[in-house]
Amino acid sequence: MIGPGVTVEKGATVRGAVVLHDTTVRPDAFVERAVVDADVPVGAGARVGGPASSAVENEGITLVGQGAGIPPEARLPPGSRFPAAD
Repeated sequence: MIGPGVTVEKGATVRGAVVLHDTTVRPDAFVERAVVDADVPVGAGARVGGPASSAVENEGITLVGQGAGIPPEARLPPGSRFPAAD
């Protein structure tokens, strides 16, 4: 699901993910099985989430908090939280 005001730039991929309003997914970024909150810039070439590693439906969902900028070329593996919980 792609929310209002979301921009997915050329070469970026969003698959099986929820991307909330006013987020930008930069070129060559890849978002799969993730929930990306509002106002998140996903840097060029970043990898957020990925395919499920088990048969459990909701296991391995990557969560990205509101306004958390994901740097270019960053790697957030399946099931991770960004920013990390304190």
